[in-house]
Amino acid sequence: MKKNNNAKMQKKEDFTPKNKKTKNIIWLFGILLLSWLLVSRIGGLIASIFSYSIFNSKYGVDFITEAFLAIIALIIIINKGNSYVFTQKKEKFKKALLFGFPILLFASVQLIISIFEIKNFNFRNFFNLILYSASIGVFEEFIFRGWIQNEFLENYGDSRKKVFISILLSSLLFGLIHLDNVLVGQDLIYTIFQILNATALGFLLGTIYFRTKNIWSVIFLHAFWDFSILLSNVGLIKDCTYQITTNAVLMYYIYSIFVTMLFWIISSLIIFRKSKINKLINSDYEITIEETEKEKKSLRVLYICFITIMILNFIPINENKIEGYAESKICYSFKKKNFENITTHYPYINKYFIEYNSYKFELFSNKDNEVAFKNLNTNNSIYFKKYSISDYILIDYDNYFIIMLYDDDNQKVYYQKIIKSMLNNKDILKQVESSFKSFDVPELDMMGYLTDQKNKYPLLKSSLDELFIIDENDNIYLVK
Repeated sequence: MKKNNNAKMQKKEDFTPKNKKTKNIIWLFGILLLSWLLVSRIGGLIASIFSYSIFNSKYGVDFITEAFLAIIALIIIINKGNSYVFTQKKEKFKKALLFGFPILLFASVQLIISIFEIKNFNFRNFFNLILYSASIGVFEEFIFRGWIQNEFLENYGDSRKKVFISILLSSLLFGLIHLDNVLVGQDLIYTIFQILNATALGFLLGTIYFRTKNIWSVIFLHAFWDFSILLSNVGLIKDCTYQITTNAVLMYYIYSIFVTMLFWIISSLIIFRKSKINKLINSDYEITIEETEKEKKSLRVLYICFITIMILNFIPINENKIEGYAESKICYSFKKKNFENITTHYPYINKYFIEYNSYKFELFSNKDNEVAFKNLNTNNSIYFKKYSISDYILIDYDNYFIIMLYDDDNQKVYYQKIIKSMLNNKDILKQVESSFKSFDVPELDMMGYLTDQKNKYPLLKSSLDELFIIDENDNIYLVK
């Protein structure tokens, strides 16, 4: 009996998934894509309900969401019969990491660059970033390598060509999830190239996992890569997004991403050697001397390409010297202003009234949630339909008043100071409609005003509880 148990355990340890339940590969791709969308959306929605109250700090909400999704991914792996991910015979962690040398190299260089780009180090953000990066690595590798890649392999991976296609399709799904970046303001063209680059990186991670069977090594490589990229933003209120504003800058980023893609692809091909893959698929496969010699010749070419691409990647390019260069990164970093004995006010009012001499005006939202500014004397109104307004406020002063509109979709505040003596102007509504100044801001919870011993300032409160004011010169500051 003891001997039979050992035999069963050995069979499980050496299990390589192949042709468990053959399906059409395109049909399987569609099913897994829809499954991924369902898991990510429902899981993210449930996690967001609890995350704000649990961990209200930068990366805290993201960490809770990713950690929650990682638990869901673990449940899926176990439920789908993929628990062999944790039990199968695999390379040791250190040896498995050597296969990820290209990622370690690039991540280390990026880490050094990020360290020098940090403006204001914040230890709480730094600690949360470690947790966030780790949770990304666990969730996405459990999903895309532990479940989706193995699902393709189990149904389709009975030859080297089909293993290649299986890893490629799982990597394509990994690349497509980055399409969400468009929703947070990133340029579409840049995002498309980011998807291609992520697909190439996913293929390298998938190849490393297939060769080593060590899920923890690709989790570490993935987490380390994300951490090295995000570290430069650790002192910012909100991470950077990219806006490609000129052809010159666009070509620069395309070049950078394309070269990096080639680096990942060539690295994958070096690992994805025919003899090694065939041996993994079939333990009885015999590697011939002729096959070994052919591979050595191919590897020499790949190594030359690898070194050439690596050199191209590390050639320093001064972006500011590119003709037509314009700012491509939008980062939210604010100057700080000290206050003492402050009081915050958050009026919950649907209608604001302004009266000057005999002129009366109103700021309100109608039943369709459209925000309007109305002249009560003439009953004429303007509607701020070009903004996606989720909140608005009017702040009254002696000689003027301020209107602020919050555009939740684009995370902008539209701000205008209106002198009361101008209210008798017959074109005042047109002037109000066309004279807003905009500020890029983090996600806001509410707007109001702040008072200290001397002044009253328009106030913005972010979802992370930071306070921002706009001073008399129309400059925005973080309240220290």
